[in-house]
Amino acid sequence: RLNVNVEQHASLVVYSACSALKADTHLSEWTITLHEHATLELRKFHVWKDIREVRSSLTLTMAAHSHFIQRMSIPHSAVHEIDTLNAELQDKAHLEVINTYDVKSGRTLETHTTVTLNGRSSARLISKAVVEGAVSVYDTLVGRDNSKGHIECHALIKPGGTYITKPALQAESPDAELSHEAGIGKINEQQLLYLRSKGLTEEQAQALITRAWRYV
Repeated sequence: RLNVNVEQHASLVVYSACSALKADTHLSEWTITLHEHATLELRKFHVWKDIREVRSSLTLTMAAHSHFIQRMSIPHSAVHEIDTLNAELQDKAHLEVINTYDVKSGRTLETHTTVTLNGRSSARLISKAVVEGAVSVYDTLVGRDNSKGHIECHALIKPGGTYITKPALQAESPDAELSHEAGIGKINEQQLLYLRSKGLTEEQAQALITRAWRYV
């Protein structure tokens, strides 16, 4: 359990690196408060391997003019994983979340994100998943006043993979601007053939393509 409090005009970068080879359950609870004009960049890198269950939650409170950026990479998800983010932004606060996942066969991942925008605040939510198992992404933006928000969900599906995305836009003001987009595809066969012609095995070529797609 972690509590992070960033004072006025302060700027902070936090790195979170977690790894577990074999365990039953991992629980993580973050509470973050950003005061006026504060900035926090949170970088998470998690490798779970054979851990059975992971449940992580982040509660974020952002004062006026504050900025929050999250970059989370999970190249090997748990057998079952649930990730939750709840955030509330005040006037002219800005939030940006970019999450990338690699969900292997036989594994499930759920993400639940709810962001409430007040005043002239803004948010951008981006998720990218390479899916052999099952992934469900639930993103909700609540727009009030003159706020702006955008959701992007992208997935690269491999054989046997299942991907569900349910973006929700809740406008509580006629001046709120909210939008979403989603894209689901598969590995490009021409790219695969080209890399095979250069001497890569099929497994190496697929790994290179998915790695490039994930971070572009």
